[in-house]
Amino acid sequence: MEEGEQAPGFRQGFREAFLRSRGRIWSKKGVKQNPSVHRSFRQTKLYEVYEPPVYHYGWAIIDTLRMIFKHKRVFLGMILIAGVASVVLVGLMNQDRYSEVTSSLDDFGEEFAEGQFGAVARAGAVFVTTLATGGLNQAPTAEQQLLNVFLMVLVFLATIWAMRQLLLGRKIRLRDALYNAFGPLVPTLLVLLVALVQAIPIFIFLIIFSAATETGFLGNPFHALLFWLFSVGLILLSLSFLVPTVVALVAVTAPGLYPLQALSNADDLMRGRRVQFLFHLFWGLVALVVMWAGVMIPMILVDHGLSRWELFDGWPIVPVAFLVMSLWSVVFVAAYLYLYYRKLIDEFKPKPL
Repeated sequence: MEEGEQAPGFRQGFREAFLRSRGRIWSKKGVKQNPSVHRSFRQTKLYEVYEPPVYHYGWAIIDTLRMIFKHKRVFLGMILIAGVASVVLVGLMNQDRYSEVTSSLDDFGEEFAEGQFGAVARAGAVFVTTLATGGLNQAPTAEQQLLNVFLMVLVFLATIWAMRQLLLGRKIRLRDALYNAFGPLVPTLLVLLVALVQAIPIFIFLIIFSAATETGFLGNPFHALLFWLFSVGLILLSLSFLVPTVVALVAVTAPGLYPLQALSNADDLMRGRRVQFLFHLFWGLVALVVMWAGVMIPMILVDHGLSRWELFDGWPIVPVAFLVMSLWSVVFVAAYLYLYYRKLIDEFKPKPL
Protein backbone atom coordinates (compact mmCIF):
# COMPACT_ATOMS: atom_id res chain seq x y z
CA MET A 1 0.00 0.00 0.00
CA GLU A 2 1.40 3.34 -1.00
CA GLU A 3 2.10 6.18 1.37
CA GLY A 4 -0.51 8.45 -0.24
CA GLU A 5 -3.22 5.91 0.55
CA GLN A 6 -2.22 5.61 4.22
CA ALA A 7 -2.24 9.34 4.95
CA PRO A 8 -6.03 9.89 5.13
CA GLY A 9 -6.53 6.93 7.47
CA PHE A 10 -3.68 8.08 9.66
CA ARG A 11 -5.04 11.61 9.86
CA GLN A 12 -8.53 10.35 10.70
CA GLY A 13 -7.22 8.06 13.41
CA PHE A 14 -5.04 10.79 14.86
CA ARG A 15 -7.98 13.21 14.91
CA GLU A 16 -10.23 10.70 16.69
CA ALA A 17 -7.54 9.92 19.26
CA PHE A 18 -6.96 13.61 19.85
CA LEU A 19 -10.66 14.28 20.34
CA ARG A 20 -10.98 11.38 22.78
CA SER A 21 -8.00 12.59 24.79
CA ARG A 22 -9.30 16.15 24.82
CA GLY A 23 -12.73 14.95 25.96
CA ARG A 24 -11.23 13.00 28.85
CA ILE A 25 -9.13 16.00 29.93
CA TRP A 26 -12.07 18.40 29.72
CA SER A 27 -14.36 16.01 31.60
CA LYS A 28 -11.84 15.81 34.45
CA LYS A 29 -11.52 19.60 34.57
CA GLY A 30 -15.25 20.16 34.30
CA VAL A 31 -14.99 22.10 31.02
CA LYS A 32 -18.21 22.12 28.98
CA GLN A 33 -17.63 21.24 25.35
CA ASN A 34 -19.16 23.51 22.75
CA PRO A 35 -22.00 21.64 20.98
CA SER A 36 -21.87 23.95 17.98
CA VAL A 37 -21.69 22.23 14.60
CA HIS A 38 -20.40 25.36 12.89
CA ARG A 39 -16.78 25.55 11.81
CA SER A 40 -14.80 28.51 10.54
CA PHE A 41 -14.42 28.87 6.76
CA ARG A 42 -16.83 26.00 6.07
CA GLN A 43 -20.43 26.26 4.93
CA THR A 44 -22.89 24.70 7.36
CA LYS A 45 -25.44 22.51 5.63
CA LEU A 46 -29.06 22.58 6.69
CA TYR A 47 -29.04 18.94 7.80
CA GLU A 48 -26.08 19.61 10.11
CA VAL A 49 -27.84 22.08 12.36
CA TYR A 50 -30.14 21.17 15.21
CA GLU A 51 -33.60 20.00 14.34
CA PRO A 52 -36.13 22.82 14.89
CA PRO A 53 -38.86 21.99 17.40
CA VAL A 54 -42.35 21.34 16.13
CA TYR A 55 -44.42 23.90 18.03
CA HIS A 56 -47.16 25.41 15.94
CA TYR A 57 -47.89 29.04 16.70
CA GLY A 58 -51.59 28.28 17.09
CA TRP A 59 -50.94 25.79 19.87
CA ALA A 60 -48.39 28.16 21.40
CA ILE A 61 -51.00 30.93 21.62
CA ILE A 62 -53.61 28.55 23.05
CA ASP A 63 -51.16 27.14 25.60
CA THR A 64 -50.16 30.65 26.67
CA LEU A 65 -53.75 31.78 27.21
CA ARG A 66 -54.62 28.51 28.96
CA MET A 67 -51.65 28.91 31.30
CA ILE A 68 -52.51 32.52 32.14
CA PHE A 69 -56.20 31.93 32.83
CA LYS A 70 -55.56 28.67 34.68
CA HIS A 71 -53.49 30.68 37.17
CA LYS A 72 -55.40 33.93 36.80
CA ARG A 73 -54.98 34.87 40.44
CA VAL A 74 -51.24 35.15 39.94
CA PHE A 75 -51.10 36.82 36.54
CA LEU A 76 -54.18 39.05 36.72
CA GLY A 77 -53.22 40.07 40.26
CA MET A 78 -49.81 40.97 38.90
CA ILE A 79 -51.45 43.18 36.28
CA LEU A 80 -53.62 44.84 38.96
CA ILE A 81 -50.69 45.66 41.24
CA ALA A 82 -48.54 46.87 38.35
CA GLY A 83 -51.43 49.00 37.09
CA VAL A 84 -51.84 50.71 40.45
CA ALA A 85 -48.08 51.33 40.62
CA SER A 86 -48.13 52.74 37.08
CA VAL A 87 -50.98 55.14 37.91
CA VAL A 88 -49.15 56.36 41.01
CA LEU A 89 -45.68 56.65 39.46
CA VAL A 90 -46.31 57.41 35.78
CA GLY A 91 -49.94 58.39 35.35
CA LEU A 92 -52.71 57.48 32.92
CA MET A 93 -53.26 58.33 29.30
CA ASN A 94 -54.21 61.96 28.75
CA GLN A 95 -58.02 62.06 28.89
CA ASP A 96 -58.23 65.57 27.43
CA ARG A 97 -56.32 64.61 24.30
CA TYR A 98 -58.47 61.50 23.95
CA SER A 99 -61.58 63.68 24.12
CA GLU A 100 -60.11 65.97 21.46
CA VAL A 101 -59.54 63.04 19.10
CA THR A 102 -63.06 61.70 19.57
CA SER A 103 -64.52 65.16 19.07
CA SER A 104 -62.56 65.68 15.87
CA LEU A 105 -63.79 62.32 14.55
CA ASP A 106 -67.37 63.31 15.41
CA ASP A 107 -66.93 66.48 13.37
CA PHE A 108 -65.33 64.61 10.45
CA GLY A 109 -68.68 63.71 8.93
CA GLU A 110 -72.15 62.61 9.88
CA GLU A 111 -71.94 59.48 7.72
CA PHE A 112 -68.82 58.40 9.58
CA ALA A 113 -70.04 59.15 13.10
CA GLU A 114 -73.66 57.98 12.93
CA GLY A 115 -75.21 54.55 12.65
CA GLN A 116 -73.93 51.19 13.84
CA PHE A 117 -71.29 50.80 11.17
CA GLY A 118 -70.24 54.41 11.68
CA ALA A 119 -69.84 53.86 15.42
CA VAL A 120 -67.64 50.81 14.89
CA ALA A 121 -65.58 52.61 12.25
CA ARG A 122 -65.20 55.58 14.57
CA ALA A 123 -64.10 53.32 17.44
CA GLY A 124 -61.63 51.60 15.14
CA ALA A 125 -60.19 54.94 14.08
CA VAL A 126 -59.80 56.01 17.70
CA PHE A 127 -58.15 52.65 18.49
CA VAL A 128 -55.63 53.01 15.65
CA THR A 129 -54.92 56.62 16.61
CA THR A 130 -54.39 55.59 20.23
CA LEU A 131 -51.86 52.93 19.26
CA ALA A 132 -50.09 55.16 16.75
CA THR A 133 -49.63 57.97 19.26
CA GLY A 134 -48.51 55.76 22.14
CA GLY A 135 -51.64 56.28 24.17
CA LEU A 136 -52.29 59.91 23.27
CA ASN A 137 -49.87 60.96 25.95
CA GLN A 138 -48.18 64.27 25.92
CA ALA A 139 -44.39 64.07 25.70
CA PRO A 140 -43.46 62.11 28.85
CA THR A 141 -40.52 63.23 30.90
CA ALA A 142 -37.32 61.21 31.04
CA GLU A 143 -38.18 60.11 34.57
CA GLN A 144 -41.60 58.85 33.48
CA GLN A 145 -40.08 56.92 30.57
CA LEU A 146 -37.50 55.27 32.83
CA LEU A 147 -40.14 54.37 35.40
CA ASN A 148 -42.38 52.93 32.72
CA VAL A 149 -39.59 50.78 31.25
CA PHE A 150 -38.49 49.68 34.71
CA LEU A 151 -42.05 48.68 35.62
CA MET A 152 -42.46 46.69 32.41
CA VAL A 153 -39.18 44.86 33.07
CA LEU A 154 -40.35 43.95 36.56
CA VAL A 155 -43.64 42.58 35.22
CA PHE A 156 -41.68 40.61 32.60
CA LEU A 157 -39.39 39.09 35.24
CA ALA A 158 -42.28 38.23 37.56
CA THR A 159 -44.11 36.50 34.71
CA ILE A 160 -41.04 34.48 33.72
CA TRP A 161 -40.44 33.40 37.33
CA ALA A 162 -44.08 32.41 37.77
CA MET A 163 -44.08 30.43 34.51
CA ARG A 164 -40.93 28.57 35.50
CA GLN A 165 -42.34 27.57 38.88
CA LEU A 166 -45.76 26.61 37.54
CA LEU A 167 -44.32 24.42 34.79
CA LEU A 168 -42.28 22.65 37.44
CA GLY A 169 -45.56 21.78 39.16
CA ARG A 170 -45.08 24.03 42.17
CA LYS A 171 -47.91 25.94 43.78
CA ILE A 172 -47.13 29.62 44.12
CA ARG A 173 -48.86 32.77 45.21
CA LEU A 174 -48.70 36.27 43.83
CA ARG A 175 -46.47 37.45 46.64
CA ASP A 176 -43.98 34.67 45.84
CA ALA A 177 -43.57 36.05 42.31
CA LEU A 178 -43.25 39.62 43.57
CA TYR A 179 -40.68 38.73 46.24
CA ASN A 180 -38.50 36.26 44.33
CA ALA A 181 -38.59 37.33 40.68
CA PHE A 182 -36.32 40.35 40.71
CA GLY A 183 -32.99 38.65 41.37
CA PRO A 184 -31.90 38.65 37.69
CA LEU A 185 -32.82 42.33 37.24
CA VAL A 186 -29.26 43.51 36.58
CA PRO A 187 -28.43 40.69 34.10
CA THR A 188 -31.68 41.39 32.27
CA LEU A 189 -30.87 45.09 31.97
CA LEU A 190 -27.41 44.18 30.64
CA VAL A 191 -28.96 41.94 27.98
CA LEU A 192 -31.33 44.78 27.07
CA LEU A 193 -28.29 47.02 26.67
CA VAL A 194 -26.76 44.47 24.31
CA ALA A 195 -30.03 44.42 22.35
CA LEU A 196 -29.90 48.20 22.10
CA VAL A 197 -26.41 48.01 20.61
CA GLN A 198 -27.48 45.29 18.19
CA ALA A 199 -30.37 47.48 17.01
CA ILE A 200 -27.97 50.21 15.84
CA PRO A 201 -28.27 49.14 12.16
CA ILE A 202 -32.05 49.66 12.39
CA PHE A 203 -31.50 53.10 13.94
CA ILE A 204 -29.11 53.93 11.10
CA PHE A 205 -31.78 52.88 8.61
CA LEU A 206 -34.37 55.13 10.28
CA ILE A 207 -32.01 58.12 10.25
CA ILE A 208 -31.06 57.60 6.60
CA PHE A 209 -34.69 57.05 5.60
CA SER A 210 -35.75 60.28 7.29
CA ALA A 211 -32.97 62.22 5.57
CA ALA A 212 -33.69 60.59 2.19
CA THR A 213 -37.39 61.43 2.47
CA GLU A 214 -36.78 65.06 3.33
CA THR A 215 -34.21 65.60 0.56
CA GLY A 216 -36.15 63.77 -2.17
CA PHE A 217 -33.35 61.26 -2.67
CA LEU A 218 -35.83 58.44 -3.21
CA GLY A 219 -37.39 60.21 -6.18
CA ASN A 220 -34.75 58.72 -8.46
CA PRO A 221 -35.55 55.02 -9.14
CA PHE A 222 -31.87 54.03 -9.22
CA HIS A 223 -31.19 55.83 -5.95
CA ALA A 224 -34.29 54.23 -4.40
CA LEU A 225 -33.10 50.76 -5.50
CA LEU A 226 -29.68 51.28 -3.94
CA PHE A 227 -31.23 52.69 -0.78
CA TRP A 228 -33.62 49.78 -0.24
CA LEU A 229 -30.96 47.16 -0.97
CA PHE A 230 -28.72 48.81 1.60
CA SER A 231 -31.63 49.14 4.05
CA VAL A 232 -32.66 45.49 3.73
CA GLY A 233 -29.07 44.51 4.47
CA LEU A 234 -29.04 46.64 7.61
CA ILE A 235 -32.37 45.28 8.84
CA LEU A 236 -31.39 41.65 8.23
CA LEU A 237 -28.06 42.20 9.97
CA SER A 238 -29.77 43.66 13.01
CA LEU A 239 -32.42 40.92 13.11
CA SER A 240 -29.78 38.18 12.95
CA PHE A 241 -28.25 39.70 16.09
CA LEU A 242 -31.51 40.46 17.89
CA VAL A 243 -33.25 37.09 17.54
CA PRO A 244 -30.90 35.21 19.91
CA THR A 245 -30.88 38.19 22.26
CA VAL A 246 -34.67 38.03 22.63
CA VAL A 247 -34.32 34.40 23.70
CA ALA A 248 -31.44 35.41 25.98
CA LEU A 249 -33.84 37.72 27.84
CA VAL A 250 -35.62 34.58 28.97
CA ALA A 251 -32.50 32.46 29.45
CA VAL A 252 -30.76 35.03 31.64
CA THR A 253 -33.47 34.71 34.29
CA ALA A 254 -32.25 31.19 35.13
CA PRO A 255 -30.52 31.07 38.52
CA GLY A 256 -26.75 31.40 38.35
CA LEU A 257 -26.61 32.22 34.63
CA TYR A 258 -24.53 35.25 33.63
CA PRO A 259 -25.43 37.55 30.72
CA LEU A 260 -22.61 36.41 28.42
CA GLN A 261 -23.45 32.77 29.11
CA ALA A 262 -27.11 33.45 28.37
CA LEU A 263 -26.24 35.15 25.08
CA SER A 264 -23.95 32.29 24.08
CA ASN A 265 -26.50 29.62 24.98
CA ALA A 266 -29.27 31.48 23.18
CA ASP A 267 -27.11 31.76 20.08
CA ASP A 268 -26.56 27.98 20.12
CA LEU A 269 -30.28 27.37 20.57
CA MET A 270 -31.31 29.65 17.73
CA ARG A 271 -28.88 28.41 15.08
CA GLY A 272 -31.01 27.29 12.17
CA ARG A 273 -34.16 28.61 13.83
CA ARG A 274 -34.04 32.38 13.34
CA VAL A 275 -36.61 32.50 10.54
CA GLN A 276 -38.86 30.06 12.38
CA PHE A 277 -38.68 32.18 15.52
CA LEU A 278 -39.50 35.35 13.57
CA PHE A 279 -42.65 33.69 12.20
CA HIS A 280 -43.47 32.42 15.67
CA LEU A 281 -43.08 35.91 17.12
CA PHE A 282 -45.02 37.48 14.23
CA TRP A 283 -48.11 35.33 14.81
CA GLY A 284 -47.92 35.96 18.53
CA LEU A 285 -47.97 39.70 17.85
CA VAL A 286 -50.90 39.25 15.43
CA ALA A 287 -52.82 37.47 18.20
CA LEU A 288 -51.94 40.32 20.56
CA VAL A 289 -53.26 42.93 18.12
CA VAL A 290 -56.52 40.96 17.83
CA MET A 291 -56.81 40.96 21.63
CA TRP A 292 -56.22 44.71 21.71
CA ALA A 293 -58.89 45.30 19.09
CA GLY A 294 -61.31 42.95 20.84
CA VAL A 295 -60.97 44.88 24.11
CA MET A 296 -60.27 48.47 23.13
CA ILE A 297 -62.92 48.92 20.41
CA PRO A 298 -65.80 47.85 22.74
CA MET A 299 -64.35 50.04 25.49
CA ILE A 300 -64.28 53.01 23.12
CA LEU A 301 -67.89 52.32 22.12
CA VAL A 302 -68.93 52.09 25.77
CA ASP A 303 -67.09 55.29 26.60
CA HIS A 304 -68.74 57.07 23.67
CA GLY A 305 -72.19 55.89 24.81
CA LEU A 306 -71.68 56.82 28.46
CA SER A 307 -70.23 60.21 27.63
CA ARG A 308 -73.71 61.39 26.61
CA TRP A 309 -74.66 61.42 30.29
CA GLU A 310 -73.05 64.14 32.33
CA LEU A 311 -72.56 61.76 35.26
CA PHE A 312 -70.15 59.56 33.28
CA ASP A 313 -68.55 62.30 31.20
CA GLY A 314 -64.81 62.44 31.79
CA TRP A 315 -64.47 58.98 33.31
CA PRO A 316 -61.08 57.49 32.25
CA ILE A 317 -62.54 54.27 30.84
CA VAL A 318 -60.32 54.14 27.76
CA PRO A 319 -57.12 55.23 29.59
CA VAL A 320 -57.60 52.49 32.19
CA ALA A 321 -58.30 49.91 29.48
CA PHE A 322 -55.19 51.05 27.61
CA LEU A 323 -53.05 50.63 30.73
CA VAL A 324 -54.48 47.19 31.50
CA MET A 325 -53.89 46.01 27.94
CA SER A 326 -50.32 47.34 27.99
CA LEU A 327 -49.56 45.28 31.10
CA TRP A 328 -51.46 42.31 29.67
CA SER A 329 -49.23 42.52 26.59
CA VAL A 330 -46.09 42.24 28.73
CA VAL A 331 -47.50 39.21 30.59
CA PHE A 332 -48.65 37.52 27.38
CA VAL A 333 -45.37 38.09 25.52
CA ALA A 334 -43.30 36.90 28.49
CA ALA A 335 -45.37 33.71 28.87
CA TYR A 336 -45.37 33.16 25.09
CA LEU A 337 -41.58 33.48 24.89
CA TYR A 338 -41.00 31.27 27.91
CA LEU A 339 -43.11 28.43 26.52
CA TYR A 340 -41.13 28.62 23.26
CA TYR A 341 -37.87 28.68 25.23
CA ARG A 342 -38.89 25.61 27.22
CA LYS A 343 -39.72 23.85 23.96
CA LEU A 344 -36.23 24.65 22.71
CA ILE A 345 -34.63 23.34 25.89
CA ASP A 346 -36.67 20.13 25.91
CA GLU A 347 -35.89 19.32 22.26
CA PHE A 348 -32.31 20.59 22.17
CA LYS A 349 -30.43 17.54 20.84
CA PRO A 350 -27.28 18.54 19.00
CA LYS A 351 -26.05 16.08 16.45
CA PRO A 352 -22.74 14.37 17.25
CA LEU A 353 -19.64 15.83 15.63
